[in-house]
Amino acid sequence: MVKLSSKRQITTPAAFCKALGLKPGEKVLLEIVGDKVIISPKIKSYTNLLSDCLRDVYGKTKEEIELCLRRERASWEEKLRFNAVASIRFYVLK
Repeated sequence: MVKLSSKRQITTPAAFCKALGLKPGEKVLLEIVGDKVIISPKIKSYTNLLSDCLRDVYGKTKEEIELCLRRERASWEEKLRFNAVASIRFYVLK
């Protein structure tokens, strides 16, 4: 249990800081969830955060993710080719 100071500050126990990898002076994120306050380390890289969140969606390894991206890009290219051909056909028929 920690005590709230007159300036609404709390002192975080060293064990908590160590567990989160926090150093003095670092910023943290505070979030209210119901009647609780969640303290999280500041996100250093949103790219890494997103890749971690989506890892199981697109694959577990870098190779699996790259394969998924190649397939997705190929499908985009196929759609672009189809749309280009469809618009040419429309122009010729008109």
